[in-house]
Amino acid sequence: MGEPAATPWHRRLAARYAAALAAGALGSALLAAVPLYLFAAGLLQQALVDRLEGTTELAALDLAGAASAARLETLREEADLDALYVADDAGHVLLAASATPVTLTPADLGALAEAAGPGADAACTAIQLDPGGEPFLSAFAPTATPGRILGARAAAPYLDRLESFRSLFAGAALAWGAGVALLGAVLGARLTRPIARLQAAAAQLAAGASPAPPEPGGAAELDALQEAFATMAAAVRQRERGLRALSGAVAHEVRNPASALRLHLGLLRRELAAGSADAAVRRVPVLEHELDLLDATVDGFLVFARDRAARRAPAALAPLLHRASDGAAVSAPDATVVVDALLLERAVANLVKNAREAGGDPVRIEATVAAGVLVVDVVDRGPGFPAELLGRAFEPFVSGREDGSGLGLAIVAAVAAAHGGEATVAESAPGRTVVRLRMPAGAAAG
Repeated sequence: MGEPAATPWHRRLAARYAAALAAGALGSALLAAVPLYLFAAGLLQQALVDRLEGTTELAALDLAGAASAARLETLREEADLDALYVADDAGHVLLAASATPVTLTPADLGALAEAAGPGADAACTAIQLDPGGEPFLSAFAPTATPGRILGARAAAPYLDRLESFRSLFAGAALAWGAGVALLGAVLGARLTRPIARLQAAAAQLAAGASPAPPEPGGAAELDALQEAFATMAAAVRQRERGLRALSGAVAHEVRNPASALRLHLGLLRRELAAGSADAAVRRVPVLEHELDLLDATVDGFLVFARDRAARRAPAALAPLLHRASDGAAVSAPDATVVVDALLLERAVANLVKNAREAGGDPVRIEATVAAGVLVVDVVDRGPGFPAELLGRAFEPFVSGREDGSGLGLAIVAAVAAAHGGEATVAESAPGRTVVRLRMPAGAAAG
């Protein structure tokens, strides 16, 4: 047989929470109630003593010197006493009404001597135990006959009230502890249930599944934690989709220059085989350019991953933009700027591609250099950015197209940031959308 399954952690936590709450409640109840109990028990015991003394004094007055066994028995029954007896001041029992023989204890003799003193009133002992272990009280009062003391002994009818109070107190304490423990169990379950759901949701997320939506109804802090977890899970799923899209985007961006390289290599092979050295030499710059584009594609992703800094060098602005235009109209001054030419070319090419995929033909590239600042606008006549995406256009993995990777504009923003600039949506309206790159032009601008 296998080992028994361990108790789930949230049940153990709820049990510990309930036990701690119950222990704290019982501890506080004891600290508060024990002094109260002792005070109340003292009052009740004193009341019993006073009542027994008063009963003994009344019985002594009632006898008025005419003590008889019959009269003692009548008074004993009326007062609900165990024993009522007459003793001399030496402690000898002279007459008694009792079911069992009366034997005076040392405590009885002390109280009797106190009651026999000149001008004395009734006196009572503390609680004593008889040979059978049962508690009792004794009280003594002087009679009208000198040297004669009336004694009374009370057991169950009086002391049961004190015992009932003790039992009631103990029962109330146990009921209080049980109630607090039950409350602790309920509160513990209420506290741990959302945490258990979070644990299950985390396990689902780790396994690649979509966790169930949060269920509010617990503590406000735990509800907020569940909402934060749900937001995190949605972001993780978005990242997963983005990573899948990134894989496709990398493959697509690398495949295009790789295919061009393969084509030109095939042509170069044929030209070399045909002995056309001049044609082969003219094809080398084309191959180099395709390799540069491939390198720029990789660099663009590295810049996006913040693993590649801009390598700035003087570059002619107009030719750079023409290389990136893919046939788009270019308006640029005859200026030299200090930029990472490959990264800037890749960023502008991404903007042109993005504009065309959004249906924005014809696309124009407009550049200005003024006061040491380079501004490149890519203008299209498409529908503009959706309102819900406008503020997040440059965030990674955010795309308005289902087949979009959401990385094109993110790479553009990363290239601008690597140059100490920024990328913004300057205008977005049906028929005119302007995406702007703004960055330092460098000392060589002019």
